[in-house]
Amino acid sequence: MKSLLEKIEDHPFSFLSGFAGLLSVIYVRNFLESSLEGDLILGFSPITANSFYSMFLHFSLFYISLYLWFLLLLLILTGERIERLARVLLWGMGVILIVPLIDYVLSHGAGYKLTYLKGAEEIHRILDFFNLKRDIVQASPGQRVEILLAMAGAASYVYYKRKNLFRSLLAIPLTYILIFLHGIYPNTAAKLLASLPTSKVSFGTVLTGGIAGTDSQNYALLFTFSCLFAGWLILLRSKEKKLPRPNSKAFLLPLLFSVSALLGLLSLRGIYRLAFSNPVNVLTVFGGALLLFIIYQSSKTRGEIRNMLAVSALFPGIALGPLYFLAVILTALLIKRRAGLLMASLISIFAGIGLVYGGKTHLILSHKGREIKAAELMAFDLFLEKDTREALDLYKRLVGHTGSEKYKIREAQCLVKLGFPHDALSQLKSLKNPGYEGYLTLGEVYEILDHRREASELYQDASTKPYDPAGFLISGARALARSGDKEGLLKLVKRAERHGAPPHVRYQVLGDYYLRKGKPQRAIEEFRRALNLYPRDKISLAGLGYAYYSQGKIDSALTFFEEAMIWSPRDYAVYNNIGACELKKGNLKKALYNFRKSLKINPSQYQAYFNIGLVYEMAGDTLNAVKYYKRALDLNPFYEDARRGLSRLGGAN
Repeated sequence: MKSLLEKIEDHPFSFLSGFAGLLSVIYVRNFLESSLEGDLILGFSPITANSFYSMFLHFSLFYISLYLWFLLLLLILTGERIERLARVLLWGMGVILIVPLIDYVLSHGAGYKLTYLKGAEEIHRILDFFNLKRDIVQASPGQRVEILLAMAGAASYVYYKRKNLFRSLLAIPLTYILIFLHGIYPNTAAKLLASLPTSKVSFGTVLTGGIAGTDSQNYALLFTFSCLFAGWLILLRSKEKKLPRPNSKAFLLPLLFSVSALLGLLSLRGIYRLAFSNPVNVLTVFGGALLLFIIYQSSKTRGEIRNMLAVSALFPGIALGPLYFLAVILTALLIKRRAGLLMASLISIFAGIGLVYGGKTHLILSHKGREIKAAELMAFDLFLEKDTREALDLYKRLVGHTGSEKYKIREAQCLVKLGFPHDALSQLKSLKNPGYEGYLTLGEVYEILDHRREASELYQDASTKPYDPAGFLISGARALARSGDKEGLLKLVKRAERHGAPPHVRYQVLGDYYLRKGKPQRAIEEFRRALNLYPRDKISLAGLGYAYYSQGKIDSALTFFEEAMIWSPRDYAVYNNIGACELKKGNLKKALYNFRKSLKINPSQYQAYFNIGLVYEMAGDTLNAVKYYKRALDLNPFYEDARRGLSRLGGAN
């Protein structure tokens, strides 16, 4: 082992080749993990932009950041030369490849839907990882093995280098803390941004709205700052390289970029009121300026530090969009040429405008173009903020101005949330190319209108497109289960299994079929079969809750709904179901709490308003009951339960 470590430490490679090797390991992990999930194709989700940023930036920068911080930790604990540590750590990163393989075996092909921790409020769960008897949402079995191996590897290497037991033991908790902090970092940062006094948008909008298109893009931007900070600390700690002193010219390109980007945002202020209220917009401008500064600095240095600075800026620069990335590459190539700084300055201005306007930079010269871009950004933020009526008005204007199908789909989604499925249906039927979101929304509308056969046929048609064949076939099977077609659903499940659907789905769908047939005991048997194969199956857990609820076994139903909530903490329907159980038990306060929780997740949900009204009616608070029944009818004028509630209380219009 000693000779092997020495060979690894002394085996020379350039920074660029090492970086390429690290990326290769990361991408193999990403492809393995996502292709073994069962319902995705080679890691590419149907939402193209989100897929790209997740696969090639978000998760990649997560691991690069971890790599750099581990490098800094080992540098401090061992005092070894940075080149030797980098080589050992690069080989050690190969451990991340075992995770998807372990999880695939243990989940029977279902895959583990891995998400980051919620944020700093999860700090109390820092020790849950070590309770191996407990299955936790934030870590799969493969991840647990991976992290335990990382802790053991760090401790062993520190002891090998220093023969110091205290330092070796110290490496164990510090390694785990670094990993845990990386888990909570992005959501914590986003929530801090959302809580700024100037911010008028919520955490969800900070992550997905504004000029950064997707949450994965925003995560990539946040991890960019983490990578740059860790790299700077490593350079200072190594004492072999120092960051060059900035000169006046170094600030020229970032300044021009920032000014042009801010002017671009100002040009949208007429409609896009949240231009500066969404802190991600300001953070994006700052991030772009910082990366340009580092690119300029790298051009004035030589050797390995030039590579370290340039690559660390170029790679995460993709997170700001293709136009920005192209501009940065051209800047790096032009700076050393004659008149290169002048050319780079013009490109920096173009990049700043392009950051805001994306591929439609020319629109800044057009009043109508600026109005369309501002309305698009504002409508999406409102859509995420659940200000559905205002978002609908903007999307209607956008459809009128452009006729674009992407705006028609958003308009239809708003109509569905507001309780106008028939209007949404006519809008969606006019689409020539529905795309992934169009198919999903149209299928949802058919199911709301109880057109199960049409929904199933639509999902089957969508399964022939290059989106998510297994997922659409399973949706089609569920639609047939609810219409009572057992033979048809089994055929679709069989087709879905050929596309990689995991085996537990068959029993999950059959459980739904028997539930709709009024055979709760058979449904319970099927759901339990599904859970034997995949204990994290939230749909089967909720299905068991429904089955027991229909049998009047409220305590059992509540147990399974609460377990489903653990695996799906953002599912508003689960909170509604928990509230319904508490209502049956006469626990009005608990019922009200869960209905309000459901409503907070989805404010456009008229059923939750009705349920809250029902709680107030049972509590004898007629005034509030009428208020919430009316609110439910505002969202869905055809909701008969709310209309009957108003009639009972004499509050009908």
